[in-house]
Amino acid sequence: MIRLVRKYRNRYRKIIAFLKMEKARSPKPFSEKSLLLKGFFSQKKELYPFEKYDYSLFLTDWEIEFFIGAIGEHRPKSALSDKLYFNLLLQGESNPQFIGLIDENGFRSFSGCKTLNEGFQTYGRLICKPQKGNGGKGIRFVTKEDECRVDAPHIIEAPITPDSYARDIFPGSLNTIRVITLRDNDGAFIAGAAHRFGTNRTGYIDSFSKGGIAAGIDTESGEMAAGRSNPGIYADTHHDRHPDTDKPIKNVMIPRWQEVKRLALGLSDRFPKIYYVGWDIAITPDRVIVIEGNPGVANPNLIQANRPLLIDHRTAEFMVSQGVISRSKAARAYAHR
Repeated sequence: MIRLVRKYRNRYRKIIAFLKMEKARSPKPFSEKSLLLKGFFSQKKELYPFEKYDYSLFLTDWEIEFFIGAIGEHRPKSALSDKLYFNLLLQGESNPQFIGLIDENGFRSFSGCKTLNEGFQTYGRLICKPQKGNGGKGIRFVTKEDECRVDAPHIIEAPITPDSYARDIFPGSLNTIRVITLRDNDGAFIAGAAHRFGTNRTGYIDSFSKGGIAAGIDTESGEMAAGRSNPGIYADTHHDRHPDTDKPIKNVMIPRWQEVKRLALGLSDRFPKIYYVGWDIAITPDRVIVIEGNPGVANPNLIQANRPLLIDHRTAEFMVSQGVISRSKAARAYAHR
């Protein structure tokens, strides 16, 4: 009896939390009640290609919010959540931008720049980001030591110059690629990828949730689909061209795409006990680098805005094995491919 009470109490709490998320995230909350009953926020009516694919082929917002984050054990995932540990582990390999750490005790160098002033003299401005956290929260550019005062540990990094194709589409932000890797009994594989671009609204951050553009990527060829934006920001959510620069997005081929895939899969192999990761990768004029890994809720919205994740059999089987979706949902997805 106690277990039954706890079960329904937990489900009630999730429903309340889900409705609060719906109210916060959808431009017109509760306007799509039929979608809500299927587990999707109302905003997905405009964002997801439901006119092309059956609902069963998509991970729902309910599954994303309450089950994706529970994949795997917490302790291995903490290696990616801590940016200091992550940067030290990969220092000199695929993240050359790491300079040091600053906290209430001052600056500690982990690079050739022994002081912050040396960093400013070398790069002009530096990036200051919280040691823990993701989603672009708390990140800022600093140009002098006084601006680096913090009440919690922050990572100091050198600015990164994106490759010319990304600068051409939008020059104001880094424009990273989100690559989601999964790991099953046969090893790591790529479930999907999307290219993010900043806008005049986001400034130097390319966050999709803050008004950025995301374009799905053909994982075989590296060709971009049209960009998408969250409903309510622009007149349309579909962008063949960037809404601010008018530069084409659709059909643009990403340079060194195979190198991007090798890096993402190689990183997954470095962290074999983390089964679901969203890697943020940047292409610079001379190399491909990783910015960070997101082992919690690396939201697949960016990818599903172009193509549902469960259209891939291996991805669907992975989600069944991790308890994210039921076997019956996977069967429905297979029937609608």
